[in-house]
Amino acid sequence: MHGPQHRLSGRVFVRAGTGRALSGLALLLQVESIATGPLDTARGVFGATLWMALVTGVAAARARDRPRHRAWMIRACAIGIGTGLLTIAMGEWIVRKRASARPRQPAGAASPG
Repeated sequence: MHGPQHRLSGRVFVRAGTGRALSGLALLLQVESIATGPLDTARGVFGATLWMALVTGVAAARARDRPRHRAWMIRACAIGIGTGLLTIAMGEWIVRKRASARPRQPAGAASPG
């Protein structure tokens, strides 16, 4: 999916992800937790990491760096799902598998076509 549909769904995804990340961080700061310190720390780290992944993915899209954009949006999706480390590990595996399957060009080489 490319073009207007991709941009529209991407904007919805980034806004929803940003809302999830920032609201989670705000709640973590405002609400007295009944959870343990390590759990609260993990929530803070994942909220901040989700927001950073979204910002990095948007910056890559604006720079028209599709592979980097795709990688960071896969990471943001995996973190945003929020089911745990298995989902994040699977997302990272997909990113690395795609990167290793892509042929590498020397710096300054013209792209084919």
